[in-house]
Order: sequence, then C-alpha cells, then structure tokens
Amino acid sequence: MGSNGKDKKGKPRGPSGVTRVRRERFLATLAATCNVRLACETAGVGLSWTYTARANDPEFAERWEEALQQGYVNLECELVRRAPGSSLGDGEEDAGDAPRPFDENLALRMLDQRRRADPQGRRVPTRLKQPDAQTVLASVNRKLDALKRQVEGKQQIEEKRQIEGKRQSEGER
Repeated sequence: MGSNGKDKKGKPRGPSGVTRVRRERFLATLAATCNVRLACETAGVGLSWTYTARANDPEFAERWEEALQQGYVNLECELVRRAPGSSLGDGEEDAGDAPRPFDENLALRMLDQRRRADPQGRRVPTRLKQPDAQTVLASVNRKLDALKRQVEGKQQIEEKRQIEGKRQSEGER
C-alpha cells in the first residue's frame, strides 16, 4: 500500500490495509445481522482482522458499535413484527418472496446477552467471582444470627400466647 492510502490498483484502503468497500460491506452486514462471522464472510475479511481493527482503530470501533446497535434494533423490530397478533407484518413481503429464516429464541438470547454487556460491548460474566472463606463465613454467621433472632421472636410470641391462654383459663374458673 502506498503512502496515499491506496493499494497498487488504486483502491482506497483503511488504516489496516483492508479496502474501504470491504469495511463498509462488513459494517452493513453487521448492522443487518448482528453476526460478526457472517459479516466477515460477506465482506471477504478475516475474523482476526475485524477484532484487531476494532482494537486499533477508534473510528472503526465506534462504527462497529453503531452497526451492532442498529442490528439489535432490527432484531427487536423483527420480533415485534412476528409477534402473534401483530399487524406490522401484514403485506410487508411480496407474495413471491420466500420467508426469511428467523429463530425467535436465538434473537431473544442475543438481545438478553446484549443487555448484560458493558458499555464497551464486552460480555459481563454471568458467574460471580468466588468469594474467599472469610466472606463466606461472615455471610453464614449473619444468616445464622438472623435465623436465631427469628426463632427467638417466635418463641417469645408462643410464650405470650401460652401465658394469655393460662390467664383466660384461670379467669373462666
């Protein structure tokens, strides 16, 4: 690639050496599908290139996030369109068009994963970090103390009932 941002054939290239056309194709497919692997295949770029470009090129990373956001909006719209009783899907597709394959469960899982992601788009682990022994012991002791107070409270209530019952039975004699 020459210093003018073009390859030997004169095609414009981004900072990573991939043509801008391929970058745009990748981002368009990502926006349409939320599928990085499919976007790579469609654009003819490698999976490792996409993650390296996202890490090293802030503009590309921002556009990636925008494409994903658009993709998730598209997923939500498609779920609403396909919902039972929805009138949004009526007449949208031509009669000759084959229905597009769509997995509602997958779409819902993808949206749920996205909600669990942090602002940088990385998944937040669903498993919590293992607490140390002191933390566990302190938690167990707090729970035991609360349980002890609960039992003592019930015993006091029962003792009061018994006393009231004795008073009432003595009063009846």
